[in-house]
Amino acid sequence: MKRVSPSLPWVVGALLLCLLVCLPLTFILYESSKPSTEAWQQLSQVDPGGILEELDLKEEIPEHSRLYLKTKNTLLLLCSVVALSAMAGIALAWVVSRWHFPLRKSMSVCLVLPLTIPSYILAASYKLLTIDTKNSLAVWVRTNWGQDVMSTFDELWNFTLATFVLTAAFFPYVYLAARTAFSNLSTSYLESSQSLGLSSSQTFLKVALPLARPAIIGGLMLVSLETLNEFGAMKILGIDTLTTEIFYAWTNLEDKNAAIRLAGCIMLILLVLLIAEQWLSGGKRFHASRNTSSSPTLKKIPKFKSALVTLSCLTILFLAFILPVGQLINLAVDGLEKDSISRFLPLVANSLWLAANSSVLILFASVFLAYACRKIPHWSMVTLSKVSTLGYAIPGAILGICTIAVIGFIKNNTSGGNLLDYLYYGSSYGLVLAYLVRFLAVGLPPIDAGLKQINRNLDEASQCLGHGFLSTFFRLHLPLLKLSLSAGAIMLFIDILKELPLTLILNPSNHETLATKTYSLFAVEERYTTGAIPALILILAGIMGLCAVRYISRNK
Repeated sequence: MKRVSPSLPWVVGALLLCLLVCLPLTFILYESSKPSTEAWQQLSQVDPGGILEELDLKEEIPEHSRLYLKTKNTLLLLCSVVALSAMAGIALAWVVSRWHFPLRKSMSVCLVLPLTIPSYILAASYKLLTIDTKNSLAVWVRTNWGQDVMSTFDELWNFTLATFVLTAAFFPYVYLAARTAFSNLSTSYLESSQSLGLSSSQTFLKVALPLARPAIIGGLMLVSLETLNEFGAMKILGIDTLTTEIFYAWTNLEDKNAAIRLAGCIMLILLVLLIAEQWLSGGKRFHASRNTSSSPTLKKIPKFKSALVTLSCLTILFLAFILPVGQLINLAVDGLEKDSISRFLPLVANSLWLAANSSVLILFASVFLAYACRKIPHWSMVTLSKVSTLGYAIPGAILGICTIAVIGFIKNNTSGGNLLDYLYYGSSYGLVLAYLVRFLAVGLPPIDAGLKQINRNLDEASQCLGHGFLSTFFRLHLPLLKLSLSAGAIMLFIDILKELPLTLILNPSNHETLATKTYSLFAVEERYTTGAIPALILILAGIMGLCAVRYISRNK
């Protein structure tokens, strides 16, 4: 009997995870190869079938198709949010990491707080804060320029507000990446550039910014992915994008093919972004050594400039976090007069159950992949590991709809329909598997980084003492990975609690979560006082998670 290779289980497991992630992408290609349906023609053509032209209604034929308009909105929003997030994140990171001004340490931490507010909650808060101003201006515009100009004003207002909301929600991704890069820059580089006659602004543009570029591009990619994934904020603010159009094709037109073709359009945009990222970073060497024994020297600036920087940081923090949270607290106080907080306890339990089970499964898969790369340090295994993390690049709406489409395909062609019905429609286990595909990229990096810090000589010493793989893992690696596992679990927990599009599509109707209930109360029922209560619970969970991650990183 031939002996099974000890590497085989690692290869098979990594391959299965890779196939699980690639399945939605493969199905998009498969569905897109089919003949287009009537619903897709309705979305992609200005006059499907030439019906209006045959009826001699040429004046009613729109100038552009729905697909063109939604793609245009998506690209405009994407470019606006990315540009503003880059400016805000880079500027804040530079002053916090390199300048000395009042409240610098507090600002360094507090500027991350907007990450704890889900974008759809931020959108609902600002919609209420600005509705009176918008209505007053709309009446004034209609009185002076007419109804058509007022409609244009309304669209422009909603788009501007959506850009502001998404920038406020996502700029901390760029800020965190840039702050880390700037803090790790060697002071000698900056001093050498200034000794060569470069001014402070020239040093920033020609030395610091190029060295920090890989980290900044990574942060901007996260902003791009989150913007393309956004659904709740767009529905609340009335902005039509490709993601909202996917839901329209799925729910209103009830056409799977059209929804998946729209998903293919978003994936094409993502492919262009990934190629652009590789082009911007590829083929260049970025090296910034730093003497870790000393902290970076902070530049002292004039008092007026120092006060201006502090005021700017406080203003951004106020607009992105303090003002919307204060609005939610005010609404929640009114809501508690009509609704008891105990009403939302089942939602809290459901959300915690989903987040906890999903986090455990993802961490288990992350440890498995990290160990597979450690046991088999071959380029093929590293490639499988990288491909398995591509699920984060798939927007939640696309992943949810592709999952349902794949389920329908398997049910129609196999006899496993009852099991699939139970997993995805009778329980939340299917949603847990979908979270695994989407958030494996969040859980793997801290585990992989922690495992790489463990010297391989310790593994060999453990084997020489007679300990097998499991004994070595539980006695040696697990204690050393404790902090990495904790940090990964907290980040996963926060992301899963906030996830909306994927949860909306796959979650059973009898298993609502804090995210879906908050969205329903804000966007569908417009009961803002009641919706503020679960919204604040979500924000509080996010703040506690950030505090825990900071505590772990400082003790590590």
